[in-house]
Amino acid sequence: MRTALSALAVLLTLASSVRAAPVAAPFEVEERDASAVLNTRFITYEDGINKRDGVEERDPSAVLNSRFITYEDTINKRDDVEERDASAVLNTRFITYEDAISKRDEVEERDPSAVLNSRFITYEDSVSKRDEVEERDPSAVLNSRFITYEDTA
Repeated sequence: MRTALSALAVLLTLASSVRAAPVAAPFEVEERDASAVLNTRFITYEDGINKRDGVEERDPSAVLNSRFITYEDTINKRDDVEERDASAVLNTRFITYEDAISKRDEVEERDPSAVLNSRFITYEDSVSKRDEVEERDPSAVLNSRFITYEDTA
């Protein structure tokens, strides 16, 4: 008797879920707000490409802050912008390896603490900074993200 009641409950649950309205597929929606497309978690790669080609003018800051920016967009924006704030370049999520190298070569003087805290520090930077700084607090060395084996030895 209990088994029959359990089976009936399962069947009723399945039947009620079948009657639920189906969700519309993304391709069925003809018009969408561009900002909504950029902000959705479930955007597809094809949507990103289509929207990129469809929008002629975009705010560069919006492009840099978009989650769904493409590699091609970063290259185009990097080439279009002639002057950039060095700190902004170091802090952008979409910085390229080439940008990090060129910015490192252009900036002659940097605060060592800023270099240690940078996300995009290179191995060469950590080695050159280590050689330039003669005295260091041992506790600071142990807490550095970019500590090397030679530093601990």
